[in-house]
Amino acid sequence: MVTIKTIRETCSFFQHLNGENTISGLMNAFGFLNMGVFITGFFSLLAIILWDKFKPGMLKIVPGALLGVVVGLLVNFLFKVFHLDHLSIQAEHLVNIPKISGLSEATSLMTFPDFTQITNKEVWIVAVTIAIVASIETLLTIEATDKLDPLKRVTPTNRELLAQGAGNTLSGLMGGLPITSVIVRSSANINSGGKTKTSTIFHGLLLLIGTLFFAGLLNYIPLTSLAAILLVTGWKLANPQTFKAMFSLKIDQWLTYIVTVVAIVFTDLLVGIMIGITVSIIVILIKNLQNTHFITRESVNGNKHLKIILSEEVSFLNKASVLLTLDRISPDSKLIIDASNTFYIDYDVLEVIKEFVNIKSKRKNIDVVLKGFKETYGIVNNDRIDMETT
Repeated sequence: MVTIKTIRETCSFFQHLNGENTISGLMNAFGFLNMGVFITGFFSLLAIILWDKFKPGMLKIVPGALLGVVVGLLVNFLFKVFHLDHLSIQAEHLVNIPKISGLSEATSLMTFPDFTQITNKEVWIVAVTIAIVASIETLLTIEATDKLDPLKRVTPTNRELLAQGAGNTLSGLMGGLPITSVIVRSSANINSGGKTKTSTIFHGLLLLIGTLFFAGLLNYIPLTSLAAILLVTGWKLANPQTFKAMFSLKIDQWLTYIVTVVAIVFTDLLVGIMIGITVSIIVILIKNLQNTHFITRESVNGNKHLKIILSEEVSFLNKASVLLTLDRISPDSKLIIDASNTFYIDYDVLEVIKEFVNIKSKRKNIDVVLKGFKETYGIVNNDRIDMETT
């Protein structure tokens, strides 16, 4: 029988990669189970699910996330009303926003940079790591948000990253935390009917007003209620139907997806994404090797010709494939090598074609017609080759 202990022992194999992983972390969390937090989170989660499924049309504007937070507040309030002190959520499990009673307190919270540390390599390592992680998280959020957007718009990623970099620069100069796009706020905007930049600006104003004037009230919100919102959002983005649709595609489409998910679960976000990118590059290289060229037969002036159509990009990785194809051309054949749709041919591949045209084709009595090759490719014309330039 599989027990929590068995799962922990299985997952311990992966812990050397990062000291801890998602699965082992979840298993270890059972040793610190807080029943009050668990009950509050359960009812918050239940409220969000039921509201999203059965909410009346007249209250459609009320988001399930807001109801989940309200339910969490009520449950914790009832714990205190009925003197269930062992279930009442303590301060460390509640939102903790500094209370600001004046301008002097607001400025005192700011920490300005210590530029004497600008040559400290540890600072640069942390800064680059945060920049990479934040950028990846933003790109992932953009991908998910575009899928949730009912208007199916495409977010300009370069502009988003530029804005994030500018925002992080200003935030860092004032001692603030790094800024990044997150799916919770984005999905909340979408679910509330937000369609333009105004919703984001209004959202920012609400955060500012809440932080400045309602910090005391916000500090009553249980963190477990916010976790419930994340669980629902994650389920919407990675439900079984999503995996089923992915597995219905070819293996090169879902292999990278599955490897990335597993790597993130058993390591962390940054390592998992790097592993996924590596696998993606390998898949692309393999597909590139397979799609070097296409061979067809066609009739020209009543004569049968073999036709090799080169792909848009022919890199040095395709040299062996092109060489093998040319070597397999039968003697006394008529051959057309068509580069009309090709934007780039690697020098090594051009050398293979030149050698075949000028030497090997003569030995095997093969009539070769070159089509679509640019003059800059440097393939020399002769009396047996019909050179057409583009």
